[in-house]
Amino acid sequence: VYVFIKDGVRYIQVNDLNGKVRGAFAAANGQFLVLPIGSDAETVSAGPNASALTTAATGQTGETVYRDNDVRVTVQPLANGHSAFAADSTTCSDPVECSTHVQ
Repeated sequence: VYVFIKDGVRYIQVNDLNGKVRGAFAAANGQFLVLPIGSDAETVSAGPNASALTTAATGQTGETVYRDNDVRVTVQPLANGHSAFAADSTTCSDPVECSTHVQ
């Protein structure tokens, strides 16, 4: 997971272990935008409760791959070999967990 911040906007890019871009988001002040890049761009969702909505749609629980004080990104493998990514707002109160980012 790569994070870039410019002009108050946080850009989050998720790559696989081989460095291939899978999906990306932009987040600022609780607002999210799915960026049209990555091999899983069509299965990326963002915004309030995106993780819960993706779980309901796929029937699977996602794994958190990134988390900071404001944003949580989860990924769920799909049967077709792709992955569903979701980014939503979160409040992180554990300084160790929040500063680690990748789980």
